[in-house]
Amino acid sequence: MYVGLIAVGVLAYANSLSGPFIFDDIPAIVENADIREVLPLWRSPAESDRPSINSRPVVRLSLSLNNAFGGLEVRGYHLANIGFHILCALLLAVCLQRTLVLSSMAPSVSKYAESLASASPPPRLRLASASALIWLLHPVNNQTVNYVTQRSEALVAVFFLGTLYALLRGACGGRRWLLVSVVACLLGMGSKEVMVSAPILALLFDRTFLAGDFASALRVRRAYYLALSSTWVVLIALMWARPHGDSIGLDLGVGTIGYGLSQAGALLVYLKLLVWPQPLLIDYALPRSLQWQTRQQSSWRSSCCWLPPSMHSSGGRSWVLLVHGFSSFWLRRRA
Repeated sequence: MYVGLIAVGVLAYANSLSGPFIFDDIPAIVENADIREVLPLWRSPAESDRPSINSRPVVRLSLSLNNAFGGLEVRGYHLANIGFHILCALLLAVCLQRTLVLSSMAPSVSKYAESLASASPPPRLRLASASALIWLLHPVNNQTVNYVTQRSEALVAVFFLGTLYALLRGACGGRRWLLVSVVACLLGMGSKEVMVSAPILALLFDRTFLAGDFASALRVRRAYYLALSSTWVVLIALMWARPHGDSIGLDLGVGTIGYGLSQAGALLVYLKLLVWPQPLLIDYALPRSLQWQTRQQSSWRSSCCWLPPSMHSSGGRSWVLLVHGFSSFWLRRRA
């Protein structure tokens, strides 16, 4: 399975290796003096050529290593992006495999999982492979490979999935894996701000698939969740100087609340593209500022998209997955 995913990923994206630097790649890579040196990993915004990249030290480090080994040869940058994207698919596959056979899942699901495990080859393996393959080849995700600075999306996905995978391993007896989970979460905080939702989603995942309820999850893994939530301190420190203000419109009079609410409209666009990926563009020219009523309507429509699956998956506790959904997208930022 894993070899197949790697082979398909390489074949699908091999033709992207010669793609040139475009749009934000120019100031973030070609003109960015920060990545000419591997160290220091972070500079003060006043000393940085590109504060938005500098505030994501893991992304900056990866770009610096690309530059150190290949200069501005674009193939190396695309090759790294392909590798990170394939790694995401592999992590997704192993997470799904392990989740499908958890004994703490709902009885109906556990019974189904047992039947999957007894089959040869296990359908759960095929299900995990198919899901990972869809993730790997879905047209919406090709931007993380073709657009070099969108590496931040691939890296944060790697560490997000790594956080959940290590939690799965740790909950099944490998205590050291919980430390790996915390380290993965920390590295994710240094990759992109959307990682802010990882500690919350880890707890929701634990409650749903591992511990059975919040009280048990927090009692059994109290130290783990304290360590996981402490990674927020790193993100707060990186965001303190508002390094992305000029890239998302905050310098043009768009307030933080207004920006956050406008993302509901962007979320609807991407939900549509997941089902019907047409058209696919680098910039969808979404409005930077919307009237309050329009923002409110978009927010309610986005909420409704989460409500039916939330009620089904959480046994009526729809607020659990609603928090899941909104926390995932609230702090989405452009690279």
